[in-house]
Amino acid sequence: MQIACGDEDGNDANALRRDPLFKLGVERRPLDEAMDLASGPTFSRLENAVSTKDVYRLAQAFVDQFIASYPEAPEVIVIDMDHSEDPTHGQQEFSFYSHDYQHHCYLSLLLFEGLSGKFITAALRPGKRPTGAENAMILKRVLQRLRAAWPETHIVLRGDGHFANPELMALALADGHTDFIFGLTGNRVLSPLAKPFLETNRRRHAVREANACRLNQPRPTSTRSYHELAYAARSWPQAFRVILKAEVMACDDNPRFVVTSLDLPSPESLYHDLYSARGQDEIYQPCCLRKTINVDCRRWRWTRHRGLSPSAAVPGVAHADARAQRRRPRSATAVGRRVGLGEPAASPCAAS
Repeated sequence: MQIACGDEDGNDANALRRDPLFKLGVERRPLDEAMDLASGPTFSRLENAVSTKDVYRLAQAFVDQFIASYPEAPEVIVIDMDHSEDPTHGQQEFSFYSHDYQHHCYLSLLLFEGLSGKFITAALRPGKRPTGAENAMILKRVLQRLRAAWPETHIVLRGDGHFANPELMALALADGHTDFIFGLTGNRVLSPLAKPFLETNRRRHAVREANACRLNQPRPTSTRSYHELAYAARSWPQAFRVILKAEVMACDDNPRFVVTSLDLPSPESLYHDLYSARGQDEIYQPCCLRKTINVDCRRWRWTRHRGLSPSAAVPGVAHADARAQRRRPRSATAVGRRVGLGEPAASPCAAS
């Protein structure tokens, strides 16, 4: 409750332990001093007493909580994967300098369900770029737990270019009811394939700008088209669909690539409706989880426990934000149709 209210530091408990509303929340008499809540030192002893197994079981419990939030097995779920930086302070184990964020940090892996915005689990990890084997190791354990409860649910893995690696692709292929859609970074082979489409769109954009100027209308900000490319990296377990968004803007070209194992959606629908929807989760993810808390513990296992603590606050924040969740633009039915399913069961969040 304390973390969900924005007071993430353990020292805040010294004042909030006497807060009447917090005491009511745990069924204690609000004005009885003998029923004050835990203090900062008590939380410190709790954090320092956990073992590595305790942290692993806590991460598993979040997956179990996610499964229990559905009254019945859903037809389709989308697992959105994202890394979030947690700034570190001082000499902490496995803290590394990140060129992207320009400071020392950890890079936590956060997993959310992309249709309902529900939190699945998180893994605090060292502040360096993850390897494909590491991503696959974490996702394999999550998928095994989900499959034990939902053997027939269609699962779509969705993430940016950090996750477009052969290990995760092979993990999805090994399960007959799992697909993936990942961002893809341009390279010396892939980028030249986009040039003809970009040149065509530059001419289209110039024509649109001239027409807008002649008709005294606002100039178009961009011109884009979607295409399927014949490309396969040697490291991939097999050839997959590669989608190009060839976008031309006034300032520069903006080509974007996506690789997927899905067969049915058109290139535009796949990119615009399925892949681009992953950005919506950052809006619905609670701020207490996006920035987690001050992970300033010296030992790694203490830090991992501290990094998971905000996750326990997510259900309360998500319940308070249920109205926002009902406004999510990508319904389970729409996604189910695009991946070749019938009418998926409605999300319990949307019905609440």
